[in-house]
Amino acid sequence: MKVVAKIVAKDSREMKAVTVLMRAMRSVPDVVWLLSAQAITLIICLYGAWIPNDWAVLLALLVGATAFYRGYFLVLGLCLAVVALGWQTQYPATTSLDNCTFWATVKASGKATKRVLLATEPIDCAAASAGASAAGTSAGTSQLSLAKQTLLLWDNTSQFVDQADKRWQLTGRLVPVHSRVNAHDFDYEKYLISQSVYYELKSFKVLAHDDRANTLVKWRHALRTQFERHLAPNNAAIVTALVTGSRDELSRAQKDTMQSTGTSHLLAISGLHVGLVGLWTWVIAQGLWALFTRGAGRVLPIQVGAVVALVVIVAYAALTGFDTPVKRATIMFSLLIISWLMRRELTIQSLLLAAAMVLLVDPYALLSVGFYLSFIATYVVMWCARLSWPPFLKILMMQLLIMLVLLPIVWLTFGYISLSALAVNLLVIPWLTMWVLPWALLVGVASAIHPVVAAPIWLLLDFSVTAMWSVISAFDELDWILSPTFRPSLYQVIGWVSLYLVVLLCWRAKQKKPHRRQFDLLCGLSVLLGMLGLFLWPNLSIRQQGEFWLADERQTSVLVHNGSEAIIIDPGRRYRQINTAEKWQRLLSAQQLTLDTIVLTDDKISKISATATLLAAFPEATVITLKPMDLPFAASYCQPVSLVNIQLRIDMTTSACRGQIQWYDETFNLLTDEKAKTEDVNAPLDTHAAYANSVYANSVYAHAVLRWQGANYDAQRLGQVRLVRHLSGKTANGDSPVTLHYARQTARAWRHRVMP
Repeated sequence: MKVVAKIVAKDSREMKAVTVLMRAMRSVPDVVWLLSAQAITLIICLYGAWIPNDWAVLLALLVGATAFYRGYFLVLGLCLAVVALGWQTQYPATTSLDNCTFWATVKASGKATKRVLLATEPIDCAAASAGASAAGTSAGTSQLSLAKQTLLLWDNTSQFVDQADKRWQLTGRLVPVHSRVNAHDFDYEKYLISQSVYYELKSFKVLAHDDRANTLVKWRHALRTQFERHLAPNNAAIVTALVTGSRDELSRAQKDTMQSTGTSHLLAISGLHVGLVGLWTWVIAQGLWALFTRGAGRVLPIQVGAVVALVVIVAYAALTGFDTPVKRATIMFSLLIISWLMRRELTIQSLLLAAAMVLLVDPYALLSVGFYLSFIATYVVMWCARLSWPPFLKILMMQLLIMLVLLPIVWLTFGYISLSALAVNLLVIPWLTMWVLPWALLVGVASAIHPVVAAPIWLLLDFSVTAMWSVISAFDELDWILSPTFRPSLYQVIGWVSLYLVVLLCWRAKQKKPHRRQFDLLCGLSVLLGMLGLFLWPNLSIRQQGEFWLADERQTSVLVHNGSEAIIIDPGRRYRQINTAEKWQRLLSAQQLTLDTIVLTDDKISKISATATLLAAFPEATVITLKPMDLPFAASYCQPVSLVNIQLRIDMTTSACRGQIQWYDETFNLLTDEKAKTEDVNAPLDTHAAYANSVYANSVYAHAVLRWQGANYDAQRLGQVRLVRHLSGKTANGDSPVTLHYARQTARAWRHRVMP
């Protein structure tokens, strides 16, 4: 009996870990503690630029294992965050590397964007450089070796387009990735580093190439070639995005149309597409199993369908290249399927555990909008699936709730609300999911069998995509877009989304209890108050501080405001996909400012071509020029402007028109000369370069450089520079009422600190 007791005790100890895992699956508070601790730790570390070393990761693994065994989920979440940071992140590179030679394959390329991502084999460079160790390298005396990397390349000559099936040997210079850093603008540098892209390849040469590319890469290239051969160009780009996940072939017009109609998510491989592939596979697999086994065996058809769906989901993710959104969706749906196989139901606990696993694999996902959109939309789908309503009403409710809950996130991210999104998604999503996507996947299999078998499917697919795009284009022509003059704050968005998720949770929990009518009324009032708060709160009279913004651009572009009215000096350029005016529009919207005046100091296209965009958004704005110009819109030459605490002063003592901005107690000279010929601080105003170089003068001059209090601040190196006027007229320690800030002032996990 003692021997039996020992064996039972041993088995019980071995099963304790499984028991703890089942407890997490059944207890919402434990999972919430785990995910909360993990998310908070990741935010602190990412924004504090702390990445643990190997010893810290080892310690976290040991402590995490103990916490898991004991059931301390708060400690476990903290340890998971440390492990994720140590394994999945590294500090960005700071130093360029010369004479680097490597073999690589094309991971992604686009004819329209000219952007190419190269998946490299180990890289050998000629010599080590300072800071190389921070990029995860090992340096020798005469040679530097880097592990496998993903490199960025701008292929202006289209040399690598349609060459994804080849393997290239290249040599060139590796430069740390860098982009413009401006407030309320997309941080492309942060995006690249979150995708583990740390270097950009420049000044490269092709040494050799062969056909030994990865098999999956060849398959993706073959599918893309087939789509381009048999479908219309626009349809081929859409189907390529649906099947392979590459949206680089979409034209700018297509992207704008889908963005304005709220259908951009349809072509971004994410939870929608991965879930649909898994759903179709589940249905087909269980049907075939039931047909051929005729109920024989202990394995149920629905279980077989779940297992086959899990395998197909992973295969589909591999085909699309395992990009971050696909990886996130694959992990989420894989864990949901495993949870269903274990418990025969899908619960919010399973979804929260899937979120924790995604953050373990990709800690940068916490900073991605797609992470929140995917999981919130998935929860709404799970919530609607339990409704005992007819299918059409379920789909209608699902689309309505997704639009309602995600509305503030979309508004904060894009700055507008698509009023046609609900209607167009109701029409397009069923057509895409039930018809277009299955045929797009089937045609690839049919082409592998025989071209004759695939021929009618190609015609059907081309017609189907054309019909879908006609619907999207029709809604785009209606121009049902609401562009408010303000944006919600991050705190408002968090409050809105949290309110509605709590309402959905409570609604589900209270359905079987009495006083249901009173509870329904309470939920309706909560929704109404949430909408009123989101729309009315930004319009309350909140006193703002004045600011002076210098954009991180090639040419000088400045915005000055007093808390309500703003003046923009040289809006910048509009060329292809670059439009500096859009950045200023987002800033004006976020700060709830009115554009009063646009000042043009020069007639260079790079400085003034974005003016028309601003005038379209603010038709009441006045244009002032400091040089005679022939412009397609009304403008006044050398006219002063006077606002509250902001004045544009004009000096015409010489033949030239000179401008000064008086902002509270600060005066800034609007100068364009790059080099000073003299340093005479007593020189008159018409000695333009001398006055710019004066240690006593505040100036704004060429190539985004601000001179303030005797020091120069280069926005192209520091990021967007901002002067803030404190409301009280002084700082907390009683110093100057104006403080200077710039975008690269504080280190982040994706950005080094830069000193002036």
